Amino acid sequence: MMASVTPRVWTRSRQWLGNVLPAALSLPILFIGIMLFKVDDPFSGPGLWLILAFPLFGWISLNLLGLCTNALMRDEMGRRYGREYGTAPDELWFVGMARPKFQSLLDPHEEVALIWRDGDTVHIMGDLTRHAILQSSIVGIKLRRNVHSWVLLGGWIQLTWQTPDGYQELFLEPRQRNTLLANRRLRRRLAAFLAGSG
Repeated sequence: MMASVTPRVWTRSRQWLGNVLPAALSLPILFIGIMLFKVDDPFSGPGLWLILAFPLFGWISLNLLGLCTNALMRDEMGRRYGREYGTAPDELWFVGMARPKFQSLLDPHEEVALIWRDGDTVHIMGDLTRHAILQSSIVGIKLRRNVHSWVLLGGWIQLTWQTPDGYQELFLEPRQRNTLLANRRLRRRLAAFLAGSG
């Protein structure tokens, strides 16, 4: 593993934007509903219905806008690293990634990365780190939950491999598509790709 010295693609402002935009669109629905809600006659007027619609509207907003800068970052990572390593964009997986000890209230992804195969080696080119993993050293590929799993919009793939210094782990989540739900459906395909059968 080696550290990246290039400017980050997964910037703090992009992390904030993926949270602020869905909230900016959905929270007014809740606030308006509370203001219009009539305690003495809850079923009259739109107040109650707006309050009840808030979770669904929030879910839709998060799904559609939570990855609002995704396409730009995928293109930027592809230009930065894909051509450098002779890998065509359609051979690349774009993912969010985190090390086991990473914790953040802002986003579960510590960095974004590209993944591709070169023979029996899986290459992971991250915003911060780089890995070249021999297929024979991979000892575990498991689906795990993350914060996106709470609202049925995603989850991790836990990748474990053996090195001379012991076991290493990474948590990966597809960002191949521009909505969370579409990426959730790709988790098993990415797991198969990592296992060498995709």
